[in-house]
Amino acid sequence: MALDNPVSVLKLFWDAECRRDIPALMDHLDPGAIAAGPGDLERGYDEIRTGYEASVLEFPGIEIKILGEFRAGDRAAVEFEALLTDSQGRHRRVRGVKLVQVRHGKLASLRSYEDPLGEPF
Repeated sequence: MALDNPVSVLKLFWDAECRRDIPALMDHLDPGAIAAGPGDLERGYDEIRTGYEASVLEFPGIEIKILGEFRAGDRAAVEFEALLTDSQGRHRRVRGVKLVQVRHGKLASLRSYEDPLGEPF
């Protein structure tokens, strides 16, 4: 995969996230990365790592499927669907769009727009 392609870098990042491999996930981030999601903004390795560690505790399982993508240079918009599994084995489905930008082959900016988490099923 070309590391100047933001969709390729995001796929590697999501692969690590689905394995719940925080060190591998962090390897795909630029040192000054910014991650914004529903209700939060994390800046740099420490804040982003803390956010993902909390996510792993709450949802030890995740599967992500890309539904569509649009790439423009070092930026991309990726429509996705995720199936989260909580610590009791219940599932929640999330749909959204992730906007990303790469710098030197690493994710420099991640902004996620998502449906709110629904009731577990």
